[in-house]
Amino acid sequence: MWFRNHGKRHQANLLQLNKSHVKEYAASIVIHRFLARLRLNRARNLSKRNLRRAAFSPPIEEENDGPEILVPWFDRFIVFCVIFNTVILGLTDYTDAWADGPNNTIWINWFIDSCNGVSFYIFLAEATFKIIAMGFCFGHRAYLSEGWNRLDFVIVSSGYVVTLNSQGFLTNSLLASLPALGNVFVLLMFCMLVFGILGMEIYRGAYHFRCRVTPYPVVLPPNGTFNYPPNASYISLVQQSPDQFQCLFPNGTQISKLNDVWDEPTDCFWPVDASEVIPMVCNQELDTGRQCHGNTVCGSNFDERGNPRFKYLLQPPWNGNMNDDALFNSNLNYGLASFDNLGRAWLILLQTITASGWMVLTQTTQNTASPVVAGIYFTALMYIGMCFLLQLNMAVLFTEFEKAKDLQAKKLREDM
Repeated sequence: MWFRNHGKRHQANLLQLNKSHVKEYAASIVIHRFLARLRLNRARNLSKRNLRRAAFSPPIEEENDGPEILVPWFDRFIVFCVIFNTVILGLTDYTDAWADGPNNTIWINWFIDSCNGVSFYIFLAEATFKIIAMGFCFGHRAYLSEGWNRLDFVIVSSGYVVTLNSQGFLTNSLLASLPALGNVFVLLMFCMLVFGILGMEIYRGAYHFRCRVTPYPVVLPPNGTFNYPPNASYISLVQQSPDQFQCLFPNGTQISKLNDVWDEPTDCFWPVDASEVIPMVCNQELDTGRQCHGNTVCGSNFDERGNPRFKYLLQPPWNGNMNDDALFNSNLNYGLASFDNLGRAWLILLQTITASGWMVLTQTTQNTASPVVAGIYFTALMYIGMCFLLQLNMAVLFTEFEKAKDLQAKKLREDM
């Protein structure tokens, strides 16, 4: 009887144990499903954030495809530099300290200061390599995503600021030279204003004259204003018989003189000589400047008052602001450099006093009028602007640098 009762109790215990195992297994399944759902939701949220960020940052690389720093000695070397720099900073000797820090005439302080400079460049190189390899701030493994890298970036940035303080004498000398440079700048602006007004009085509108293949402007093909320029076959046709395509004023009257005032633009154009290897300007006068040869005629797309003669000049990209398709060439500075107004005249003056392409500007101006007058104008501008005023700027800077150098040497002698 005892064996029977004991067997029943043992069997009941086994059943209870199996039920507990089943419950634990079921609970583990529920927990695993819950964790899997959390991971899935986290991945979905991350993908949504990446999609929102895609419009403002480069695409995020896959986790297993991103760049990694796998060289073990790199981190070991950086850790060694950090420990070494920390140890030597504790060896600073404050005997006979200066007002702005330790006495650098003591050899240990000099050694520590030298090591600090070397350590700064090592840490700067480390930060640079990591930023190039990992990216700066965008991405889940970017440089600034780790706390140690943020601390390293702050240290490197503060070290760079300290190095700028060592160049204080340079900054102070530049600031001290501002009043004198202001006086020179006023003198330079006055000189450029005088030469600009003088150039406008002599050469206003002269840069727009080019050699044309027809003796007068000719009409454009139908709807040609919005389809400018016409094709080569149409230009060849009007060149053969220009009298059949002669341009008329809006009231129907013929053009009596090429220098007539055009109060209203017309649907015409004036084809330039495409055979010129190097596009150059010309002069209408027969006794001076560059003359057109053969059957070509010197003419401009603007009248003597600066009014555009043709409607296509009022359309983009010309828009009538003295922009000329006949000058859209690198040899003619794309029509930007001229004496039509003071702003464009200053472009010529700046190029001249800085000796940047001034020879081409001089030759272009000589083609528009008297070569002697243009030579005198640009030679005077070169001597006054470049050889005097710009050198005066350099003299002011040199004087202030010498003063700052003397003050720094005097301060070092007082500290010693």
